Amino acid sequence: MQLDDFRHASALFADMEDWYARFRPGIPDEVRDWILAWIGELHTLDELLDLGTGTGQVIQALGPKFYCITGVDPSRAMLHRAAERCAQLARRRTIRWIEATAEIAAAMEWPNVRLVTICRAFHWMDQIEILESLSRTTPSKAGVVVFGDSSLWNSPEPWARETKCLIQSFLGEERRARKDKFTHHNIPYAEILAATPFKHVEEVTINVTRRWSIDAVLGYLYSTTFAAPDLFGEKREEFERSLMDLLRSMSEDGFLTEQAKFVIQAAQR
Repeated sequence: MQLDDFRHASALFADMEDWYARFRPGIPDEVRDWILAWIGELHTLDELLDLGTGTGQVIQALGPKFYCITGVDPSRAMLHRAAERCAQLARRRTIRWIEATAEIAAAMEWPNVRLVTICRAFHWMDQIEILESLSRTTPSKAGVVVFGDSSLWNSPEPWARETKCLIQSFLGEERRARKDKFTHHNIPYAEILAATPFKHVEEVTINVTRRWSIDAVLGYLYSTTFAAPDLFGEKREEFERSLMDLLRSMSEDGFLTEQAKFVIQAAQR
């Protein structure tokens, strides 16, 4: 896609949830299959609870195996996108959407929940509070799966490292989290889980190969808190031109390859 074409298409994307819905990579089949194998046989009343559901990617991947599904997110706009994306699934399954923080939702009663999922969102949450609440509000058979892949900010791919350097040249060396600095969590998620009633933890890493188009890289960056469009201000067009030129010089036929890793922590009482 040419830069002018990308700008014309992106004029419809007013908010981060639009970029997120369009450009965030979905849940790989291998990750879906591992989680379903881990949770084991499901029964009619077993419910999936997805905290920090965003645009509903986890529900799209795992939802067909459950008859009852709940997606939770504090953003009404994100839930609206999730409902749009899961409309077809909702014709065959019972899906409800709750506008709330994960901390509030975890304290609700969940008598039929078999699986709680938190994908790419655990670092934004009060982790211990949520896990302690879930230990009281879900049945003993319920499992918790925390999983995600690292962002392009941390990718070792040469083109991703150069992209990070370009972003830093515009926004500064430190990783941004919208208007603030990004806070790193130094305690591994497996250790956090093990310190709660969900102490029986299985961790696995699944390798995933992705092919990115150049416009998909830019769209993905605009969906993040470290390279959101508004952060560039008047230099946004300059950044877009520089990024397009950089990625064209490093791509093969307009595509770039990423060897990504999905890390899954699956925990039970």
